Amino acid sequence: MEFIAAIIQGAGALPEAGYLLRQGRFVREILPLVGAIPAAAFYNYADYQANNGLAVPDHSLIFLYRDMESGELSLVIIHDAPGDETDGSASFLFSGLPLGTRVALMDDPDGDRFSLDPPEGEAHWYWTAAHTDGLILDGLGETFEITIKPNFLWGITAWDVLTGTGVEDPHRPNSIPLPSLTEPLTIIGRNSPPRAYFSFSPLMPYLHEPVTFDARGSSDLDGRIISYDWDFDGDGIFERRTEVPVTVHSFDETNPHLVTLRVRDDLGAVGVFSREIEIQETLVHVRREISGLLPDHEILPGGAFRVTVRIEAYGSILGLGLDEDPPEGWAVRPIDNAGAQFKPLSVQWVFIEGIYPGEKKRITYELRVPEEAEPGSFTLRGRVITTLPPGELPVQGDSEVKVVRFLSIKVAISKIDVETGELNPSLPNIISFQQIQFAVALWLEDRPVPGTNGKRIDLRTMLELITYWLTDTPVDQPLH
Repeated sequence: MEFIAAIIQGAGALPEAGYLLRQGRFVREILPLVGAIPAAAFYNYADYQANNGLAVPDHSLIFLYRDMESGELSLVIIHDAPGDETDGSASFLFSGLPLGTRVALMDDPDGDRFSLDPPEGEAHWYWTAAHTDGLILDGLGETFEITIKPNFLWGITAWDVLTGTGVEDPHRPNSIPLPSLTEPLTIIGRNSPPRAYFSFSPLMPYLHEPVTFDARGSSDLDGRIISYDWDFDGDGIFERRTEVPVTVHSFDETNPHLVTLRVRDDLGAVGVFSREIEIQETLVHVRREISGLLPDHEILPGGAFRVTVRIEAYGSILGLGLDEDPPEGWAVRPIDNAGAQFKPLSVQWVFIEGIYPGEKKRITYELRVPEEAEPGSFTLRGRVITTLPPGELPVQGDSEVKVVRFLSIKVAISKIDVETGELNPSLPNIISFQQIQFAVALWLEDRPVPGTNGKRIDLRTMLELITYWLTDTPVDQPLH
């Protein structure tokens, strides 16, 4: 094919993705200018001229522009510059325009002529001194091959293509001078838009229940997806933008929710996918809280921590039970059963009375890790079961516990009981004055820190401990 041959001869290899310009044997890859407003707003037409700071005296500019909010790709043309002392005139003949092409803005619509009948179109401009002329075409899509045959009658001495830099700053483009004012220019779009898709779990979510939305099924054949925008209430406003494909959301109303995902690729093209989600009514909300662990959810073998399960009723419930599932071999000691009957063998609670709207229950128990427990990450799972209305809900909230054999030095120092020299996991994560004195003594005498598998405090670690103490920074947080 002539086009492919020209690309290979002029540029060596066909770029993998993006947009190309070709004028004779001159071939370059270009990027759209990227902005947060529509192209017409960026053009900023007023007083018969463009007012965006890009115009150059006696130059004609042409570039692609991407509205990052809508994903719309536009072709923008600006002739001459405000304040230039000469007038000018030019005509363009267009071919290869996509069928959806439309005029978004005509600079000086009263004095110029433009006709559009895709795939063809033509424009005739005349501008007076100190003003500009130009045009914006929308509806290009992503795949096109537009050819422009120029006729610069007077007032234009150079023709430039502007290319974006890959960041959202359309006011700082790079300029590519074209070698000819008379040869046709072809702009080729070959960016395949990304495909948006998401799944969600659970498939029958309840009111207030966290729902995981997974957009890892989205794809982009010729690039990569750089952002995921989510509209959870169907109002057309994307409330959340993430750079990762998985997010979590809960719903406060039971009516059907139209959820829309918009993905954007590295060239600004977008793909959209929507699906309706039915939210099941629930009359109870349940959440687990864990306290008494070391930083980063850690605990030593033989250690104990406290679990609190909070239950709140939104309606009348008859026959409510809580079923907790701690790791096998971990000892359970009930602290507060909230009036329920507790079955230790299966770690279950049953309320023999009804629970009514606004009523709250709090069940608290202690879990102790076996002395012989191996290091690893463990998960607490649980569920609430109701008879009337019938239902089953997972317990949300804290669930992860990490069993470790040894502690980091800074955590161990914050948990040292200076009276006994032993670890006390219930102490706060703040290093006290007495603990920093204890650490200084260990450093001076080059003695190992308890609970760290024989680690000793070096100079850098001693200075870090002092900084944690001076700033009252919890040891599970970074220093600033």
